[in-house]
Amino acid sequence: MMSQLKTIRQQVVLTVLLLVSFMITSGCAQQPTNKKQDFAQIQETYNQRSLDSLGKRYRELQQIPGHFQGGEWDPLVDEWMGEKHRVMLALHYKLKQKYSTVPEIRKLLGEPNWEVTKGHLFFSELNNHCQDDQVTVYDVFFWRGQTDFLFFGSDGLNVLCLDWWHAGE
Repeated sequence: MMSQLKTIRQQVVLTVLLLVSFMITSGCAQQPTNKKQDFAQIQETYNQRSLDSLGKRYRELQQIPGHFQGGEWDPLVDEWMGEKHRVMLALHYKLKQKYSTVPEIRKLLGEPNWEVTKGHLFFSELNNHCQDDQVTVYDVFFWRGQTDFLFFGSDGLNVLCLDWWHAGE
């Protein structure tokens, strides 16, 4: 019985050593690259672009009907950290530094995908993010359809808050 346990233990150790050896030689066990750092560096290049350039690119990307808007999957517009996501993150970053007016935002991004006013079922959900009693309308700009989007709360003229809505999948 003891010799059988010893043999099984040796086989397990040998199997583990072979597996680790395979992983090292195939690259599976190598230190992963720091994707967060890579994303941060790439995002910084987007953050350096002008608002006009970002707005123009957003409007162009909005014309591509990705998976979340009834089209085929397109990494440019559907992928986490795809170009549309990065452009919208940069827009959020720049616009959050200085709130603007609704006409300026609409000139920059085009017409919103949704305009959510008081009384709309989703208004209170968005208002939980902004928590500003002066907000009467939210302009919603899709990243991935109704799943993930950037929204601006305003009093009808002045932007009072902006935030992201993520489905959190």
